Order: sequence, then C-alpha cells, then structure tokens
Amino acid sequence: GESGIKAIMDRFFDVVVADNRIRGFFRGKNHDTIKEGARVYLTEAFGGPKIYKGRDLAEIHSALGVSDYEFDCFLLNMERGLTGLGFDDETVDEVIVCLEPIRPALLGRA
Repeated sequence: GESGIKAIMDRFFDVVVADNRIRGFFRGKNHDTIKEGARVYLTEAFGGPKIYKGRDLAEIHSALGVSDYEFDCFLLNMERGLTGLGFDDETVDEVIVCLEPIRPALLGRA
C-alpha cells in the first residue's frame, strides 16, 4: 500500500545519498518533493490508482544526462533499500521488473 511505498522511498533515499555514484543527481534538490512524486508514480506502477499528475519522466530527467550505468546504480539502490526493509527476493525482483520499463524515459530514449 501507500505507506509501504513511502517506507520504500524513505529507505531508498537513505541508500542513494550514501552512494557516490549517483547522489549528485539529488544534491540540492527537495528530497521530500521527489519522494512524494516517486511514491505516487510507483503506486501507479505497482497497480494502484492512477493519480500521478506530475511532469513526464522524460521531461524531468532530460537535462540530467543519466546513463545506463547510473540507472543500474538506481536499481541496485532500490534493491538494497527493499532488502534492508526485509522484503523477500521475489518481491524485490518484481519491483525491479516494474522499474526497468522507465529506463528509456530517464535516459532520454523515450
């Protein structure tokens, strides 16, 4: 549910800000705003109600120059966050599979 996704995003950001490979993307940004947008977006991605009203992912990430390597780091951080919250391997795999389709938008290939 929504509270679970909020906990995931909180833990994910704890992991991201410690990761030298990608934390620069989040430096100086409003983490609460990013987490809330991501929470709503992920709620939809995981089959919840369609309530995301934010900007398009491609637009949000267009100027960032995210690479495949950095997106892979993002996925690994999500995996670490989920594992740290006690999610089983099957659930972690399902989340990663749900996130993979956003790669083209984040990398400017959409």
